[in-house]
Amino acid sequence: MSRARTPRGDAGISLLEVIVALLVLSILVLASIGFVTQANTFSAYQQHNQVAVTVAGAAMERALATPPDQLASDRAQADVQAAFAQLAGRPNVGDTYPIWDNTVTGAPLVPITETQTFSGTEYEATTLIGTCHRPRNVVSGVTCGKVSGATALATPTGHLTLYRVTVVVTWTADDECPGGCAYETTSLIDATVGDVEWVD
Repeated sequence: MSRARTPRGDAGISLLEVIVALLVLSILVLASIGFVTQANTFSAYQQHNQVAVTVAGAAMERALATPPDQLASDRAQADVQAAFAQLAGRPNVGDTYPIWDNTVTGAPLVPITETQTFSGTEYEATTLIGTCHRPRNVVSGVTCGKVSGATALATPTGHLTLYRVTVVVTWTADDECPGGCAYETTSLIDATVGDVEWVD
């Protein structure tokens, strides 16, 4: 009795081929896990950033609704200077003269710091208020800043003194931005002509 011989090509899958296939599959799974993790982190950052935009917008609206001559009302010098020092590296902060009230009698009309919690994440909004000087006859391409020898409220010749309101919202989310996340918005107010404002 003769046995039928199985052709060599149909002998099945070898152990080596199984190991290679598992290795390739593992690489693909790990790559997709990394992609999904990165996408989730970006999505969480976008959600947190959107909340920060809302928090900053509310703080800015409060400041812009306050008459310019009362922006510094009841803001203590030590608290104002501490807030400016804490955010010294942020844009526009170094170009702003801090202003405060020397006769503090109650809570500030525009709080220096406020903390709010949304979906378990704590957001701290710091509102910096100060002044800066801008050349009077230059319309564009010039920023509002400090002028050598000038002070916060004394307008140098040929300049306008504007109020600058800067709101910085910070929150902690190490996966999204190690060291802390921040969103910032700034407005300038020209008190000489009413509520004229623009983003710096």
